[in-house]
Amino acid sequence: MNNLTTLTSLAMLKVNVDENKRDYLEYLRPFVLHVLSTRSFGFINDEEVSRAVEDDFGLKIPHRAINRLLTRLAKKRIIEKDGETFKCNKSIIAPSDIEAEKTKAKLHIDRISKALHEFSKDKAYQITNGSESLDMLLFFLSKFSIECLKTYIFGNTIPVPPKKTHKHIVLVSQFLRHIYNNEAALFDSFMVLAKGHMLANALTCPDLDSLNQTFSKVTFYLDTPFAIQLLNLVGPEKERAAKETVTSARKIGAKFAIFTHTSQELYNVIKGSAKYLNSPDGRGSIVRESRKEGRSYTDLILIAEKREEFLLRDGVKTLNTPTYDDHSFQIDEIVSEELLDDEIDYYNPNAKSFDVNSVRSIYALRRGSTPCRLEEANATFVTSNNKFAQLAFNYGKQYESTKEVSSVMTDFSLANITWLKSPMDAPNLPKAEMLSYAYAALNPSEALWTKYLSEIDRK
Repeated sequence: MNNLTTLTSLAMLKVNVDENKRDYLEYLRPFVLHVLSTRSFGFINDEEVSRAVEDDFGLKIPHRAINRLLTRLAKKRIIEKDGETFKCNKSIIAPSDIEAEKTKAKLHIDRISKALHEFSKDKAYQITNGSESLDMLLFFLSKFSIECLKTYIFGNTIPVPPKKTHKHIVLVSQFLRHIYNNEAALFDSFMVLAKGHMLANALTCPDLDSLNQTFSKVTFYLDTPFAIQLLNLVGPEKERAAKETVTSARKIGAKFAIFTHTSQELYNVIKGSAKYLNSPDGRGSIVRESRKEGRSYTDLILIAEKREEFLLRDGVKTLNTPTYDDHSFQIDEIVSEELLDDEIDYYNPNAKSFDVNSVRSIYALRRGSTPCRLEEANATFVTSNNKFAQLAFNYGKQYESTKEVSSVMTDFSLANITWLKSPMDAPNLPKAEMLSYAYAALNPSEALWTKYLSEIDRK
């Protein structure tokens, strides 16, 4: 892949957002609706849908992203939300035509691949089979997809490659000029391939790492609830989502840690839950899940004692809470605690002090820097508390110099940002199948293709 492919994919996404208020997540809607309409779901959850999309289309999508899209469908009353799960009503979901459209697109792709194979038989370079033909066509499109689209929409000439260029490019260029002038139906088949190629790149974004937006400079410090999820103390679904977030972010360079004061809070919370495990007054998610899983008091105490060792298995280190000898980079605790008192009802009164300490620690670690992008912020606190994240953001805008990048972000935001930097693993489908599915599910109107070209020309 190349930088042109990346910029094209981002331009297409920008047009979708500007014109249709559709973000990247909406690319997945047709695939999710397809599995909901073709499978027998009663109560469904993000894991089941994610597995079904991977089985049918070879696309690996994080559970949090699936959950977000299912929540959107529920808000549109296409499905119903019932607690942590969703209920599917087949009578509301329209039948999917992806398979039928995919079959048509695949016929076009096979036809153009075969035609190039035949065309090469009396040329200096002869293609051995249809698979090689497809690879050559895609290699050409990786360099000239925009010019081909302009040819189709505006009647521009087929791109003529420079004299000193790859023999594959020369052969494909000759072939395309031939069918453009002599076989219009075959050129239409080529454009199905070209559009499928662009749509598949926009869907899977295989080369976003070329934008060099990794997290190699960032350490994300986790709050206690997120650490509790990683320790599988509140259920396997939350553990899986937390591990998925950490693993995905680490793949693009992120480092993870907890402060020593967070480690102490984590110990206190687990030990406190153990104390009330067998009491009728015991409540809270750790107590409920432990009773469900049959954990004993001793089991919880062991987890509390070995918490740092267990977290390290997921790449989460325990690092010292920084000191605050430089008062110019300290948060005004009184202001922060007043804000928290107004907005957040803490069951554990000590939790507020730990959270304030965490934000102060982030500012201490960012001492002397004013990051404009998350990738440049050497430290960020990750919380599962949406209100707390918003308060920290608003506080930073009003009182602190690091206004552009908040000291606190939610775990959901981290999961989404990480996914958008590297949305999917390589599809587990042959190339022709993936291109056909992308064309079938995502192909927009000609008017929208024209707007894509206008946006691409700006880049």
